[in-house]
Amino acid sequence: MSRVGFKAFVLSLQSSGRRVSLYPKGNGTDHLSVYLELVVLDSSWVRTKFSISLVNQIDCKETITRASRHTFSSGESEWGWAEFVPLSAFHDEIGGYLVEDTCVLEAEISEIYVSPVSSDEVCAATSVKEIFDKLISFPLDDIADPKYETAMMDCLSMLTDRPDLFSDLQFKEIVKLKATFPQTVQEWRGSVQVKDTSAHPWSTHEKTKSLIRDLVKTEEGIRKRLKDLNNKEKELEAQLEAIKRNSRILEEEREEVSKETMILCSLAKEQSSRVQAKEAEVERANKTLEYRLKSKWVATRHLFS
Repeated sequence: MSRVGFKAFVLSLQSSGRRVSLYPKGNGTDHLSVYLELVVLDSSWVRTKFSISLVNQIDCKETITRASRHTFSSGESEWGWAEFVPLSAFHDEIGGYLVEDTCVLEAEISEIYVSPVSSDEVCAATSVKEIFDKLISFPLDDIADPKYETAMMDCLSMLTDRPDLFSDLQFKEIVKLKATFPQTVQEWRGSVQVKDTSAHPWSTHEKTKSLIRDLVKTEEGIRKRLKDLNNKEKELEAQLEAIKRNSRILEEEREEVSKETMILCSLAKEQSSRVQAKEAEVERANKTLEYRLKSKWVATRHLFS
């Protein structure tokens, strides 16, 4: 596996050999590159569906499969993937794709259509394609001319049998264009007629006047709306100012209440002190009175003893 790439025949079909090209060091990329190649293709084309699998020799569930459809011709005899799998994964010793310097590829190829073409047909088709290439460059208002329309339909009828002259994407568009072209031209002509009818100078003048009236109404509506918004803004500003005044008044009232509360607290403390002193005085007077009464009673008892 030290070479840049190698090619091995997979199978042969009719006069056209086939082979799979494998580039173990990549074909200008850091990926394994794999291609299906039709080696001999005279003047025919082959529409083919195929798939290629890189078998994981350790875990078959990790096998990588790529599938594609392609029309092979003498001008494009190779098709595949420049980035089939990263080289790091392919050369990983425990990855399972390269085991003991051996990898296993499986290719499944199904023939869809093979078309042999004579040299006269090739020349005729080439001429038709040249005409088509010229017609397809015309703008739609030119191609809608009956003579060009007929020429385009004739070209499409012939080219739908020659996919070898186009890429896959182009050929799909050719088939689609053949089916939709008549309707496209018809719709274009209809739109042009409507455009011509609506382009009358008087009609344009009336539309302009109507548009101006609509613009004036719109401007008046905008002015009225702007006036309403300005009035609303003034109302909101007045409300905000009133809220600010009320807030200031409440703040002043709160400060006044706070001062009165402090005064009341001070008076309450002072009154409490006075009450406590009076209670102590009453307590002392009660004790004195009690002592005098007891002493007097004792003296009275002694007189009668």
